[in-house]
Amino acid sequence: MTQLEAARKGKITEEMAYVAEKEGVSPEFVREGVAAGRIVIPRNPNHKTLTDFKGIGEGLSVKVNANLGTSYDYVDVEEEVEKARVAIQYGADTVMDLSTGGDLKAIRKRILEVALAQTEVEARSMRELVHETFEHIEALFQNKGATAGVRTGFKELDQLIGTLEVVAGRELDRVASVT
Repeated sequence: MTQLEAARKGKITEEMAYVAEKEGVSPEFVREGVAAGRIVIPRNPNHKTLTDFKGIGEGLSVKVNANLGTSYDYVDVEEEVEKARVAIQYGADTVMDLSTGGDLKAIRKRILEVALAQTEVEARSMRELVHETFEHIEALFQNKGATAGVRTGFKELDQLIGTLEVVAGRELDRVASVT
């Protein structure tokens, strides 16, 4: 049973309780948010090594994602490795390699080596991430297309763009590697 399915049946899962404790909110608050599609808990139950995960969405703390990566025109693997090292050192919730140039497999392997040396990590495939994205899209569909976004905290920006809709996210202790 997915987090979404459990929440809609009124069940508070261990993951919901864990997120509630970490966020300082009630488990029922998290359950209601998940059921309504306002909160996601990106955690795959098949990945037993992941012991610290987060909830993302309305009413929860802001998560910091650091994007890095080479480009077709500029490939410096050690520069990207240093970016990952600094992001982890200063507490980024996720680090995502978006490299498009060079030997992508080797680049991701090198960044992952550094990440593993600094923190617990779990690597996930795009196939898994897409599955979770479709669960979220299903939640939006169930809400008849009404999105529940996340305020940016900047009043003028929120008025201009509405709110940010988190379509997919994956918190992986601190580092995510997309393979």
